[in-house]
Amino acid sequence: MRTIADHLIDIAENSVNAGSKSVEIHLYEDETKFEFEIFDDGRGMNDEQVSKIFDPFFTTKNKKTGLGLPLLKEYAELTGGSVEVVSKENEGTKVKVLFKKTIDCQPIGDIAHAFATLVTSSNQVLWKITRCKQDDCYDFSSEDVRDLDLTNPHNIKSIFEYFKRLEAAFR
Repeated sequence: MRTIADHLIDIAENSVNAGSKSVEIHLYEDETKFEFEIFDDGRGMNDEQVSKIFDPFFTTKNKKTGLGLPLLKEYAELTGGSVEVVSKENEGTKVKVLFKKTIDCQPIGDIAHAFATLVTSSNQVLWKITRCKQDDCYDFSSEDVRDLDLTNPHNIKSIFEYFKRLEAAFR
């Protein structure tokens, strides 16, 4: 994964794959740090699974490796940051990630594209997003676009453009 936005998508997709009906993303950025938290109401993990999540050879999916979380942890820690995961079986999972903006920090990437990708990936999931940069923030709920046909390219384009406008307001 080349950017922090890629990691954000990966973790949020894990939430969807865990059967979440609701996923909250809180993202905060200032001159010194970039942090995000993802909360879901998916099936969660038991203590044994949580103890193995940073092992690249452990996965709950039907593949041989689970590189997303181990790579995320490595890249965050290279900056002096961290990754914390709290999960309760049948209740959900919370992932909190901190990147310090040092020379070792990965590029942030296209946050607008990341959010739009997630929102348009499934209208079965309620996405709640809070994005702050310094003291400026915006909130988004997919409840506001739930009635849109997400197979319609025009609607998808509109959602991508909407997030681009929100992110451009931070510059």
